[in-house]
Amino acid sequence: MLERMLKVPGVRQLYARRFERAFAGNWVGAFRGVYRGFDEARKAAPTTKPLGYDHAAAASMYEDRFDTVQPADYPVMLWLDRALRAGARSVFDWGGHVGLLYYGYRKYLAYPPGFRWTVQDVPRVVSLGAELSHKNGVQESLRFVDSVDAADGCDFLLASGSLQYLEGTTLWSELSRMSQKPRWVVANKLPLADGPGFCTLQNIGTAFCPYRVFNRQDFIAEVEGQGYRLLDNWFNADCACELPLNPERNVKWYSGLLFERQDLASDGSLSRPPSVELR
Repeated sequence: MLERMLKVPGVRQLYARRFERAFAGNWVGAFRGVYRGFDEARKAAPTTKPLGYDHAAAASMYEDRFDTVQPADYPVMLWLDRALRAGARSVFDWGGHVGLLYYGYRKYLAYPPGFRWTVQDVPRVVSLGAELSHKNGVQESLRFVDSVDAADGCDFLLASGSLQYLEGTTLWSELSRMSQKPRWVVANKLPLADGPGFCTLQNIGTAFCPYRVFNRQDFIAEVEGQGYRLLDNWFNADCACELPLNPERNVKWYSGLLFERQDLASDGSLSRPPSVELR
């Protein structure tokens, strides 16, 4: 209905002015614009907030749901549980903020002895995350780094809601640089479109962030080109990218993808449900 209304003479201009005021303010989670790249998106950002996550307000923005598991996280927990049963002992959480998923998942998963969860993020977030891990007494199993290079050699690479914020690199380009690629790779809360990929701008509340939407077929093909096979995929019905001024580019729901290294592909045991003990 909105798409039809925006075609009425004068309506689009009026709506656009009102939308711009709201977007420049406190419309958290709103998206605006279709841009050719991050630089163009940055130049189009309002001046009412800073850019990016690397500042104090953005680092502490999830304090109200520090260890809360979202609906979109449950497929990842299922596959991580099976990976742990299959021998995984290290997780690299790319863009994992202050370790939100480590804290949330541990309420439901049994982390084995010697388990290590490594989070990469921007410097301000990494600093706060390390401080909190010491405060919570988990610094031996939860550590923080500011470079994705530390993913080399991990068992399970997880990128949940982070790949769309990356500039100058991609999941597949980083995989291509690794001497020992992870056996399993999960990309979750990922905006995938059936049409052309593009950049937009997001209001995260504390800042504006350039934001990438990927073409689904291209994304999968690029990762598979690094020696992986797609083992599972699912929809994140609680995540969406809605562009009020460009509704034809809306991503109605996000996606989750699980890849496994072809040279280490299991015989199907990871795909089979684990045995259940009745109590």
